[in-house]
Amino acid sequence: MKQKGFTLIELLVVIAVIGLLASVVLMALNATRVKARNSRRAADIQQLVKAFNLAADADGGTFPTTGINQYFCISSTCSGIWPTNPNVIVDSALAPYIKKPTDPVDSTRAGGGYIYNSNWPSGNVSPYDGTAWVGGVYLAYLLEPVSIISGVCAPGKIWMVDQTYIECLLKLD
Repeated sequence: MKQKGFTLIELLVVIAVIGLLASVVLMALNATRVKARNSRRAADIQQLVKAFNLAADADGGTFPTTGINQYFCISSTCSGIWPTNPNVIVDSALAPYIKKPTDPVDSTRAGGGYIYNSNWPSGNVSPYDGTAWVGGVYLAYLLEPVSIISGVCAPGKIWMVDQTYIECLLKLD
């Protein structure tokens, strides 16, 4: 009499195939999550640009001042390579127009948050592509690495690329 059922080998093959399919789905989901977080960061930067322009218009066309080449955190938190110090002048200028954004959490990056500098000096050269940047008012933000780098910082341009982040700069004035 022949018994009906699966052999151990057949069961192991089915489990291996299911495991392989699950890992492919999880990898695709992770890439989608990275793109979603980066899109959120780009939207936050666009809103910050609008808020800074409104604040500048209210102050006779002048952006809030931070001092020569001083970076200040303008998001609810900054971490890692970013300075964590806030600036009362910048915060009070933005307060009527925007709530401090929160950079989406990702512990694999070298840091996070959004940075403002009202007096970035001329002559800084991008380690990414050698572009010489002019002085002025800048927003800086980090993105998670993606396979396609071209245009990833829109709005803004790539300042430098590392294994754990892409640093973007956006000139406001």
